[in-house]
Amino acid sequence: MAKQGVEVIIGTKYDDQFGPVIMFGIGGILVEVLKDVSFRVLPITRKAPNKMIREIKSYPILTGVRGKKPADRQAICKLLLKVSQMIEAYSMIQEMDLNPVIVHEKGLTVVDVRILLKSGEGGV
Repeated sequence: MAKQGVEVIIGTKYDDQFGPVIMFGIGGILVEVLKDVSFRVLPITRKAPNKMIREIKSYPILTGVRGKKPADRQAICKLLLKVSQMIEAYSMIQEMDLNPVIVHEKGLTVVDVRILLKSGEGGV
């Protein structure tokens, strides 16, 4: 029921070796088939989101192909930074998945979110 756009995925998890990490990739079935994602250790810098977006092989889809308008990459950058800030502020979050996030020509819509807390942690 959300407005049409490009599906992307944003996720975080706590890695035993690196601590909290964030992932960005093209969404829908493409993430499952192509595994086209980029990762960063959290917290991320202001420049990191743009680099993460450009690293995926599916980046041209976000720039507009076959007559489609470009997706709002700035909105993706802002969301990646907000997710980074959330994970930094709430250490009880073990994992967070925003999937799908539909990116429009202007703005984006987060359609579904799943948050798992660390064992023994209370609610937010």
